[in-house]
Amino acid sequence: MDEHFKLTEETRVNEAGVTLHRIVATRDSRHAKAGEKGGFVAGTYNVIDEAWVADEAEVWGAARLRDCALAFGHAQVFDHGCLIGQAEVGEYAKVFEVANICDTAKVGGNALVHGLDTYVCGAARFRNGADIKNTDDYIVYQGFDELGTLTAYRTTYGGAMILFGWIAFTIDEFISRAEKCYSNNPVQLQAAHLMANLIRLRFRPNV
Repeated sequence: MDEHFKLTEETRVNEAGVTLHRIVATRDSRHAKAGEKGGFVAGTYNVIDEAWVADEAEVWGAARLRDCALAFGHAQVFDHGCLIGQAEVGEYAKVFEVANICDTAKVGGNALVHGLDTYVCGAARFRNGADIKNTDDYIVYQGFDELGTLTAYRTTYGGAMILFGWIAFTIDEFISRAEKCYSNNPVQLQAAHLMANLIRLRFRPNV
């Protein structure tokens, strides 16, 4: 299939001192219409397949967006960071070093995903200070209740947060919500307490 974008004459030098070019769509694709301007890349090699860089997002170095991946907002993907499948990174999040975001995983807020051969897969969700250096820094539990996927992750300050849907909770806030929402469902309430204890155990001694 023909390339779905090209580099424009609009450039910027980013905080790393790298010259980036804004892209523009040359045909309709999954995330953009022909003629629509996107974000910034170092070269066409940074974005392949039906992937897209939107808004003011930046991709440089040996980073790659593949398949139907999307970077948007003010997100940055650099070094050997890679987005695969339908992965998304947005807002002010950063993916770098040799981190890989796969499947339908989504990274937002000011989250950091990095490390050597770090893989974030499935329906994992990160934001609100996430600091993911390896696969031991998060837990994903799907189908907990109507909010959908529950992701617990280590943060930049050494604690842990729980992202339920796109709503962030501390462990204590999560239990407080569970006490209210599952007051008539003792099995679900017990499951919430077990999940909280698992998260505390997993992220000890910082939690």
